[in-house]
Amino acid sequence: MVQARFYHDLPMEAKIIRQEVFVEEQGFQEEFEDDESIYIHLVLFLDDKPISTARIKKLDPERYQLQRMAVLKPFRGLKIGTYTLKFCQTKIKTLGGREIVLEAQLDKSGFYAKNGFKPIDGEIVYDQDYPHIWMRKVIVRPKNK
Repeated sequence: MVQARFYHDLPMEAKIIRQEVFVEEQGFQEEFEDDESIYIHLVLFLDDKPISTARIKKLDPERYQLQRMAVLKPFRGLKIGTYTLKFCQTKIKTLGGREIVLEAQLDKSGFYAKNGFKPIDGEIVYDQDYPHIWMRKVIVRPKNK
């Protein structure tokens, strides 16, 4: 059974997943921040085993940024990333969010595009020498007056 749990402090399960994916697999050195409590953290569990994580940052009352989404290697290709996105999107909607932005690793941008995200300007930016692209998704359209 898949279960989503949200936290206001970085839970150990999220830290372990991010360490494995971003530091050990991908070689990022500056993965953790001094104040992770400013984010909302999601950990997705499968039968009580943590398998993916993401964090949400409030940019303004209607705009949120999705960051640090990671799925453990044995669970990739099973739509876990899509579930993780959907749980985050639902959470953002409940907080009043209308738009999600993210800085996608360039080689993962196709995954985000399949899930409704569009490049903002197409410019490639680098985070620790790894190419990324800014993307966005409108999740709640303004009401026509």
